[in-house]
Amino acid sequence: MASVTADTNIYISGLEFGGQPRNFLDLARAGIFRLDISDAIKQEVLRVLCEKFKYSSEALLDVEVKLDSITHHVTPRQTLDVIEADPSDNRILECAVAAESDSS
Repeated sequence: MASVTADTNIYISGLEFGGQPRNFLDLARAGIFRLDISDAIKQEVLRVLCEKFKYSSEALLDVEVKLDSITHHVTPRQTLDVIEADPSDNRILECAVAAESDSS
């Protein structure tokens, strides 16, 4: 099974707006591929939903449960600092490396 690490904007767009990002999350839910997530990625998704979209505590808990049900939790073992333009994207790379995500 393919292993995939997604940027936070995929989660946020899929949860908030639908479209192709929602289809992507639905494919992960269906087990078509393994969607890997780290605590840093999940916390960033929840932070953005709270701050920018004003999700309530209850709604955030629902999102967290949903994410836990469709993702595979990964704990990165190294800290990377290779993306200078957007340092938070390094968390995505850290998760991908730890999960041995597919690069194709």
